[in-house]
Amino acid sequence: MSSTHRRQVGKSSALALYASMLFVALTLLAMWAYPGGAVFDLASDHYLFFGNFFSDLGATHTPSGRGNFLSMGLFVVATVALGLAMINFSAAWRAIHARRRKARLAGLCSQLSLVLSGLCFIGIAATPWDHLLAAHNLFVKAAFALLLAYVL
Repeated sequence: MSSTHRRQVGKSSALALYASMLFVALTLLAMWAYPGGAVFDLASDHYLFFGNFFSDLGATHTPSGRGNFLSMGLFVVATVALGLAMINFSAAWRAIHARRRKARLAGLCSQLSLVLSGLCFIGIAATPWDHLLAAHNLFVKAAFALLLAYVL
């Protein structure tokens, strides 16, 4: 691998790491900003780690009917940033495998699954479950199935 490719891989890896840390920080902040309300506890006044669904952070309204725009905004930024970083990293990941002839197909398959998973994470952010439940669930299942394919 040339020094230019190594630098690109390093930059893409750093971006993926920073996006992952941003995802954790922003979703924790979204949990803090969540106004409350869970399917099984409508009267709660905060995010219940074991009572709310993670996707509740990206909903426009809580199950109790409260507006959820601050939490939703943080969740959307976090999820889109992660999806974009995954897409960016996929090209670097393929470049790592491009030198080995037998690994080219594996590199291509892993790149494709990571790009599609990243797009699905962006789809999760774009489809709040309280308005587009079927599409949201499809994106969630596909994002994690494709991420598993990438890992394998």
